[in-house]
Amino acid sequence: MSELPPLPDLAEGLCSALAATPQLVRHLQIVHASALMLTDGLRQRFPDLAFDREAVLTGAAIHDLGKVLHPNEIDGPGRLHERDGPSFLQAQGLEPKVARFARTHAEWEGEAIEDLLVAFADTVWKGQRLDALEQAFCRVIAAKVGISDWEAWSAVDELACEICLKLSGWI
Repeated sequence: MSELPPLPDLAEGLCSALAATPQLVRHLQIVHASALMLTDGLRQRFPDLAFDREAVLTGAAIHDLGKVLHPNEIDGPGRLHERDGPSFLQAQGLEPKVARFARTHAEWEGEAIEDLLVAFADTVWKGQRLDALEQAFCRVIAAKVGISDWEAWSAVDELACEICLKLSGWI
């Protein structure tokens, strides 16, 4: 089994400074790896698709750091980390445009493509498929590159399967 790609320096520093548990760090690494594969795969399939790759990778690497405030949500249910995460991360020095991913990874409706990408990366790694998220994501891709929703879905579905297969070797 190969190692997961390292987190971006910003996320690594925050994990260390906030004493994030190994379980939380591992989750962030997995979602970050999923986002890496997702953004690379999208660039290969849709070279003209515009999105901020670094924002997606950073968002994936910090999206659940609000769980430091609510440690019971690290291995249990809860949404308080989504509510409190953005302000907590802003208090750690993150700009609101970065800290937002703590909320939008779960509340992605009507958000930018970068938010949809982080939400998708956070679900697809575990083989979970959310129809509403995929439909929204594919509609945005289709509109941005001038293809049908079905063509976008077909490419995203293939990519999701590739990500699951690859990540199954890491988790």
